[in-house]
Amino acid sequence: MGLKLLFVGNDWDVLDEMQRLTRTRRGEWDMTFACGGLDANRHLAITDRLPDVIVCQDVLPATDGFDFLQSMADKANDPLCLVLASTEPVELVSASIPWVHACLRAPLDPEALAEEIDRLASDRGAAKSAAIRDLTESIEFLPRLPTTYQQVAEITNRRDFSLREISEVIQLDVGLTAETLRMVNSAFFGLRGEIESVEQAVNLLGLDMVRGLVLANSLFDEAETGCIVELPVLSHHSQNVASVARVVAEIDGGGKSDQAVSFLAGMLHLVGVLLMPPPESGPLGATFLRNEDLAADVERFSVDRYAIGTYLLRMWEFEQNIVETVAALAQPEFADGSVARSVLTAVRLLQLEGFPVAKFVEGDEDVRAKVATLRSQWEHQQAA
Repeated sequence: MGLKLLFVGNDWDVLDEMQRLTRTRRGEWDMTFACGGLDANRHLAITDRLPDVIVCQDVLPATDGFDFLQSMADKANDPLCLVLASTEPVELVSASIPWVHACLRAPLDPEALAEEIDRLASDRGAAKSAAIRDLTESIEFLPRLPTTYQQVAEITNRRDFSLREISEVIQLDVGLTAETLRMVNSAFFGLRGEIESVEQAVNLLGLDMVRGLVLANSLFDEAETGCIVELPVLSHHSQNVASVARVVAEIDGGGKSDQAVSFLAGMLHLVGVLLMPPPESGPLGATFLRNEDLAADVERFSVDRYAIGTYLLRMWEFEQNIVETVAALAQPEFADGSVARSVLTAVRLLQLEGFPVAKFVEGDEDVRAKVATLRSQWEHQQAA
């Protein structure tokens, strides 16, 4: 039996277009089209089979569209819900978490829809969405991407963007500019000569590394929600993992692109922690992050930090390799690709009490030799 899909649009012109675009899928999808949330509910009341997937237009009125999505989240089969976003989905995501599993860009692309459905079918974040939904009910403010990062993302979504435009956005934030230059000129990046401007840093480091720096300096500072760990501790730990992951990628022969994406993925690997509320005794410390007791996460929240992270990253429209890297951290045996291996190695190294991050990043031969030995041991244990 094929997948059952319900398409919900704001008017019949939109629905007619959806029907036209999905005509070639009639043999594999059982499709129903509804005009608005009320019409969708009427369809559901008379069907003998609830939909597996709901595709909802983003401009549905809030009291109609989101109420409908929320009601669908309470159904027994917990269908996958995708929103067809006609604009930047930042505010949309904040409003719809956790009733929506992913955003697609308008106009509807049946191939992209099919690929997204396949990805969600194996996505731990999507599979655990009911537990994430329960978790967010106790949170007053849901995490958002930093404003500066959103602006950078909007620029890079254009085909004709320039690095100078990105530099100008960063320079509008005096604190971010100062911190970016401080990090770029630190030994962690090993650049020769003093980097005196953001534009110079952007040109030398490349887009992905700069995205990581922007997140490093603002993601955890701007979080409005109470978090299970102190935010400065989370920020420091994430920066350490990112820096180590970048160097591991370099040691493994990865080019600048792999190094930059490893840094970015390392910065984001614990983003799911932002949705985990603190215990009554107050926020926890760095030990909670290093110990990575996923069983304890599940016992406390019915879902682990990495499943939450994959959900948020997908909703924030991060690249699939970054989403898959975070998902793989809960199942290291399935870690595939250089970025996933780099971040996994970094996470394991930071679990070692007192691991000398600075010496490793700066190239201390003794430390790197010990790391090489440890990695050989880990690979041998995994093979066994």
